[in-house]
Amino acid sequence: MLFHVDVKAAKQGQGEADQVDLGMLLKSIKSAYRIKEDSAVPLALEGQIALGGESLDLSTLDRWLDHYVALRLSDGAMIFKRVGKALPGELQQLRQFETIGGLGMSDVLAVGKPHPGIAQVDSAVLIIGVLYTNSS
Repeated sequence: MLFHVDVKAAKQGQGEADQVDLGMLLKSIKSAYRIKEDSAVPLALEGQIALGGESLDLSTLDRWLDHYVALRLSDGAMIFKRVGKALPGELQQLRQFETIGGLGMSDVLAVGKPHPGIAQVDSAVLIIGVLYTNSS
């Protein structure tokens, strides 16, 4: 399953499928992450692989609203979330990162500037899609 991708068929044919060129998209995959928990269900199941693309400049997260990201936190934890809005005013260094599945939780995290008592994002990678695998 690919996210936020606009892939068009080179030529419309007859029948149940059209061939598309995924060459450039596949070249943009830079990393992969095995899903360890079920918080992303039904989007990604435990044991499946999230495909990572480019590393994102944390100062540009507003450009990536509603996109899926793998976040590395300052404590070394990695989480899989959807980019939400920054909080207003003096709390703008805090940003909502939303659950992508029905079982997860949203998090408010510090971005770019530490905030007491709030986990800080060290890095973000755009998630291009999920590789559905037989996890048994």
